[in-house]
Amino acid sequence: MGMRAGSMGLAGLVLIHPYFWGSEPIGSEESADPRRKSIMDRLWRIVNLGSTGHDDPLINPVGPGAPSLAGLGCARVMVYVAGKDILKDRGRLYYESVLKSGFKGKVEMVETEGEEHCFHIFDYDCDNSVEFMKRLVSFIGEA
Repeated sequence: MGMRAGSMGLAGLVLIHPYFWGSEPIGSEESADPRRKSIMDRLWRIVNLGSTGHDDPLINPVGPGAPSLAGLGCARVMVYVAGKDILKDRGRLYYESVLKSGFKGKVEMVETEGEEHCFHIFDYDCDNSVEFMKRLVSFIGEA
């Protein structure tokens, strides 16, 4: 979405617990609960029936054949990951890849330790959710 929005001149891009995946496991994916990993492996084919697989740039924006992240169409990027989320290492990899890509904007990553994927939806008034919202509002307010 960030790549497609390039022509729109967006101020910022926020990725909250992004759903990125790939054919080769990385980081904590290698030791993840086999049931959770199996769900992630199957989910993409349901979400995108026309996909070429787990290295499709739509789900693996740093995989083979993906366009350079230097072309992101915004001035700032914020990536949120949750410490217990099976997707966290993909979010970290995305952040690191944007930094290394030659992207000219500001890149920031926030990791919320001890939380699961989308914790802020299910427990919206816990301390971590309140802090999450403050940082999000601050990021948007910088526009």
